[in-house]
Amino acid sequence: MFFEISILQPFCSVNLNRDDTNSIKTIDFGGYKRQRVSSQCWKNAVRKNEYFFTEINKDQGIRTKKIASEIFQQAGIQNIDEKISKNMGEFLKSIGMGELEAQKKSKKKGNDLSSDEEMSVEKLKTLFFTSKNEIKIAAEILKKHQFDPKISADEFNKERKKLPLSADISLFGRMAASDPKLNVDAAVQFAHAISTNEIYIEDDFFTALDDLANKEENSDAGASMMGSTQLASPCFYRYACISWEILMQNLNQNKELAIQTMEAFFKSFIYSVPSGKNNSTAPATVPEFILLSSSKKQPLSLVNAFIKPIHMGKNSKKSLIEESAESLVNYLQRHNEMYHWKKEREALCIHQLNKELEISDKLKSIGIATTNSDLNHSINLFLKDTAWSHK
Repeated sequence: MFFEISILQPFCSVNLNRDDTNSIKTIDFGGYKRQRVSSQCWKNAVRKNEYFFTEINKDQGIRTKKIASEIFQQAGIQNIDEKISKNMGEFLKSIGMGELEAQKKSKKKGNDLSSDEEMSVEKLKTLFFTSKNEIKIAAEILKKHQFDPKISADEFNKERKKLPLSADISLFGRMAASDPKLNVDAAVQFAHAISTNEIYIEDDFFTALDDLANKEENSDAGASMMGSTQLASPCFYRYACISWEILMQNLNQNKELAIQTMEAFFKSFIYSVPSGKNNSTAPATVPEFILLSSSKKQPLSLVNAFIKPIHMGKNSKKSLIEESAESLVNYLQRHNEMYHWKKEREALCIHQLNKELEISDKLKSIGIATTNSDLNHSINLFLKDTAWSHK
């Protein structure tokens, strides 16, 4: 069973996600350039959104190379000698979190500054997705056994089997190159957000002035810094789906926790916004159109509703979001006739678009309920009604 969410969300003058050349990320779709926000970027925003853990109030995942430093801190170890550092490296390798890297660091010996000495640093070679509970338990066990790597690793591996996975690891999965047995299948499929409209990128030229500049001196006249950045105004189509079976498997068949996790994810998905150019553009908008569905069939993104981009005519009486919503609903109607989208599906649409658009009437014609009442309450009811009834 899959739980899906489709969202339409407009923005003005934003640059939420950039590439390695500091340019707005784009993608060609249907022969037209669209603004894009990568799934990795928006997933990070979802994980850091306040709803994600305040709703669940459970363990929290941490993706880091600095696991050793965190364990030392929680174990109260301040003076890290070579033996403790070596034991930590053996412990982390034994529990599958990877190897500590070593780096060259220059150490002065008399007047000779060229003598290099290889020394260990408390940093993994690769990122590892662990959790606060795993780090806490590791610190307690190591401290109890005076940092004996073998005894500590054996006890930790037994304790870890009893620990439920954190919500974000259960949702987004984990790839552990250091130990494939620690791999976790992701329950979430998370699409790149793309604009429903063809995108036109503006170059925003800016300057910075020196507040203490002497205007009477020519050398101090003018700007002290100049630069430019890219901005655009997209209406994003965003989509994600959750595999109920994989999520239940990752959460040890705890149905109540699985529903809480899904609810927290959907709320975070709705309210989160990536932080790119946050201070200079204030991209704090919320979605105008939200479609939730549960399906026993394969999941289905509705992105092809925008394979032909939304073009706004000068005399158009509808807004970009209204045109986008109509295009999506019309596509859904056509798709339902051919593929029976609504069959074996429960769906709920939450929006506050103009009644004259007849969005709600069109959705009701294919059996999709609509509401404009309390968002959080509507999500909670929908998930409980659908997930609890699923065996």
